[in-house]
Amino acid sequence: MSINGNTHLGGDDFDEELINYLAEEFRKQEGIDLRKDAMALQRLKEAAEKAKIELSNAMETTVNLPFIHGRPERSEAPSIHDHPDKV
Repeated sequence: MSINGNTHLGGDDFDEELINYLAEEFRKQEGIDLRKDAMALQRLKEAAEKAKIELSNAMETTVNLPFIHGRPERSEAPSIHDHPDKV
């Protein structure tokens, strides 16, 4: 999708919405804002891009990023299920 020749609208905009959605869901579950950690944010961006590609061919996908927050008491991040209608 592009608007007036701007190919970033739709692609980058959708990525940003998906990243914010995932980060907010994680913050609700864990009380940690991944957007404040550069390494976690980079992993989240990569996962969002992958999820976007998967959602172009499927109705839902799961994002699972083990050790995303670096807290030793929890070895794996909770799975976040994405559905195109949620974003």
